Amino acid sequence: MSRRGNSPDNGACESFFGTLKNECIYTYKVNELNYSNIYNVISDYIEFYNYVRPILKYKKTPYEIRMEKVSF
Repeated sequence: MSRRGNSPDNGACESFFGTLKNECIYTYKVNELNYSNIYNVISDYIEFYNYVRPILKYKKTPYEIRMEKVSF
């Protein structure tokens, strides 16, 4: 997150948090979320986002794409 008015730098963060809210937070009712389970819901979603979520363009998960790029 950089200075005000420099939106390209903030685009990736804003996109992720928008997706997090739309796919994760907004699917619950207000009285279903409390401070004790918000952490679990968000951490489970981040794990899903990084390892399980399929990317239609590549037909692979983000984890599979990262493992292809790692050279040993």
